[in-house]
Parts: sequence; structure tokens; C-alpha cells
Amino acid sequence: MFLEIGVLTKVSELTGIPAQTLATWKTAPWWYEVKQKILNEQDEEISSKFTTIVKKAQKQVLDRIENGDWIVLKDGTEKRIPMKGKDIQYVLNAGIDKRQLLNDRPTSRTETLTMKDKLARIGQEFEKFAKSKEINVFPTQENAEETRETGQSTD
Repeated sequence: MFLEIGVLTKVSELTGIPAQTLATWKTAPWWYEVKQKILNEQDEEISSKFTTIVKKAQKQVLDRIENGDWIVLKDGTEKRIPMKGKDIQYVLNAGIDKRQLLNDRPTSRTETLTMKDKLARIGQEFEKFAKSKEINVFPTQENAEETRETGQSTD
């Protein structure tokens, strides 16, 4: 009863068991075991009900995909219109993601680079830089004097 109500004083009022006794029981080793057993039973019940909900929802979604959504016209009559592409795409993506999660599979990919990979990429960039045809050298006192003397840039 405590798991459903969650307040010792309320449980005490409803059961007639003194709150102090309930508090003592709550610290006893067997309390945790009983609590876990009850929680597991509740989880199984919820899981079973949720499975029923999922199956009914799947039937409804499949019906909508195959036959379209219901709309009510101005005159009060009902008519089916095809689902919009974005709605079908949403259903598809959500379904795939949930299926992946249930099967302990990834729902997205990320790339992790090792230090070796990062250094290799930097090396490739340096190689591209070194092979480039145009390298701009910022003028310094030394290469400015060379340019004046030879009339050519040190590029």
C-alpha cells in the first residue's frame, strides 16, 4: 500500500498500523526485497498494457498510411484524404528510431577521431599548403631589402 500512496502517515491511518512501526519496517532488509517484487509486478503489468496500446496504435497508423486520414467536410460528412508526405516521414523516422532502441542498436552515428587521425589530417592540410602554387610572404626587413636589391620578390 505504501508504494501506491507514498506517505507513511496516510498508510498508518488507512491500515491502523502505527506510523513508527511502518517507519521501522521501511528500514528492515526485507522491505527492499518486497518493494522490488511489487515494483517488478507493476512493471510487468504496465509493459503488458503498453504492448496492447502499441499494437492498437500500429493498426491505426497502418490504416492511415494505406487509406488516408479522416477529415470532416463543411457539410458534416467524413472523407479520407491521403497522409501528407511529411507525416508519413515522421511516422517512419520515429518507428525506425524506436525499433533501433528496442534492439539495442544506434539511432545516430558520431565520428570519434583519435589523436593519430587528427595528426594525419593536419599533415594532409600542411601537404596541400606546401604544394599550393601561391604562397604569400609577409614583408620583413630582410626580404624587403632583397626585393629592392634584386627587383624580385622572395616568394
